[in-house]
Amino acid sequence: LDEIVKAHPLLRLEVLSRELHQIPSLLRNGNVDFIFLNYELAENKLCARCIGFEENVLIESAKSVTESPIYFDHDTEDQTTELFWRLQKTRPIKMERSYLDEIYTIIDAVKLGWGRAVVPRHLVVGLQELRIVQDFLPLKTPIFAHYYNQDPLPKIHQMFLAALDSYSQSHSDSISKKKML
Repeated sequence: LDEIVKAHPLLRLEVLSRELHQIPSLLRNGNVDFIFLNYELAENKLCARCIGFEENVLIESAKSVTESPIYFDHDTEDQTTELFWRLQKTRPIKMERSYLDEIYTIIDAVKLGWGRAVVPRHLVVGLQELRIVQDFLPLKTPIFAHYYNQDPLPKIHQMFLAALDSYSQSHSDSISKKKML
């Protein structure tokens, strides 16, 4: 959005963060113009554009190696950890889930050695307090931008979509558009 905001300094943005199951209603009710989900909504007049894939990895504390059976997720509907383990050849003998509702709280809990978590790689690369466990395949999840098809599409929406496309193309090495694992 940097290009758009700099080119249009009077433009005002409102960015909202919600649980995944709450996001579609924001678009349906007209509260937002675009939403991002890790799945494609198939609804009439709704456009979905895959902008890339997010790579999720298993992390643990770099200070205290633990074989804790605790795995942190956002809430009971969050299936990231389960999907991650379905990809692997082996699975923990015992696995208990705890819910911390917010990604940075999850990361902090792992730093403290309370357990492990499966999180987006880009959030933890370079954090010395954490270690990415290398023995496992990453879970790649698609990221879809959703918006309502309008004819004509407002100019600001056209600019936003062009910026998304440009970002996806310029980051094609880090945002893999290959077949999802």
